[in-house]
Amino acid sequence: MKTIILILFILFSSAASSIVIRHDKANELYVRDTPELKAHVTFTTPQKDGTPYVVGSGTYIGNGWVLTAAHVANFFEKPDVARVNGEVLNIGKVILHEKWKDRQIGFDIALVKVSEPKNPIPRVVLFDFKLQTNDIVTIGGQGDSGHGLIGMQPGDYKFRIAHNKIDKVEGQWLSFTFDAPENGALELEGGCGGGDSGSAAYIIADGITHIVGLSSWQDTEPTDWKQGFYGAKDYYTNINHYQKWLEKHLSQ
Repeated sequence: MKTIILILFILFSSAASSIVIRHDKANELYVRDTPELKAHVTFTTPQKDGTPYVVGSGTYIGNGWVLTAAHVANFFEKPDVARVNGEVLNIGKVILHEKWKDRQIGFDIALVKVSEPKNPIPRVVLFDFKLQTNDIVTIGGQGDSGHGLIGMQPGDYKFRIAHNKIDKVEGQWLSFTFDAPENGALELEGGCGGGDSGSAAYIIADGITHIVGLSSWQDTEPTDWKQGFYGAKDYYTNINHYQKWLEKHLSQ
């Protein structure tokens, strides 16, 4: 894969996401590994020294399918691989939404066929949760990190999990803001950095993990065009908006 997936969709938008955290909370509180997020997929490409470089993320949804963003899946090339729950899987067929266009906003969703994992992957659910304003979502990733006062910093490839409160659910988008502590941030508030585009936003209800969104882009106009600072607004592809498209391709 090309090392830079996407720089700008339009002037005020930049690729997302990994996890940028609150400046007043210990990093260790965010570095967690929970059973609910074992379906998280990391796409990597080998660097010159052979070590894997994170180029995007997705979620394993069963039968060899990974759900991710179109702006991630569009650039796969050999020898990129998918990594899930400790396994390395080969990447096969890629289905991009037919209305998606590179460097434009919208229709940022894709399905990627990978080799079947040998180890069981915890089940995740699509379409069974109607997300609303003020619902709290879980986000995760292992790309670049940092905190709200210094913005995005080079990643250490540790998996971080954070939470955020939904500002709006409208059409193909759901959005939330990376709030500063004085602006009502959640206890483990987090926002998006870079390196893990395509990662999911989850709602965990009654022990069931529901995917509700896919990391797509970030509005950095409120932060003087700088990524990962307090005030940045993240936009995720609204999964429910694409129910018919997903059911069509998953049934083939």
